[in-house]
Amino acid sequence: MPYLTTVETIAHILGAFYIVIAIAMLIRPEGYRKMAAEFFASAALCYTGGILALFLGLVVLALHDNWTGGLNIVVGIIGWLATIKGAVLIIYPSLFEGMTASLTKSDTNLRITGIVALLIGLYLTLTAYGKI
Repeated sequence: MPYLTTVETIAHILGAFYIVIAIAMLIRPEGYRKMAAEFFASAALCYTGGILALFLGLVVLALHDNWTGGLNIVVGIIGWLATIKGAVLIIYPSLFEGMTASLTKSDTNLRITGIVALLIGLYLTLTAYGKI
């Protein structure tokens, strides 16, 4: 395996994460709708999800300090979005629930989200290995 820079390593990990999540969203959107309803019904799950997202975002931002080039920008944006998502889930979970309601409203919306996540995952993974 070739040597990867820090941002390439982060991109490789995030890329695999996005690809797996995307495939699951494409294959079983009804399961995601049910999971979202159960998630927001539990204050403990919202808090735990917020802690994990906040931690992931802060780790990405702490390890990432270069905002030049496509891969660096995408990784930085993901880090900031994860940090913001985590903070919102901890502080004001109903706001995030409202934002995700439109995504989980229909199988079509979930599949579109899955396709976007798959494209992001492929971009991150392939770019991390210099294939794009």
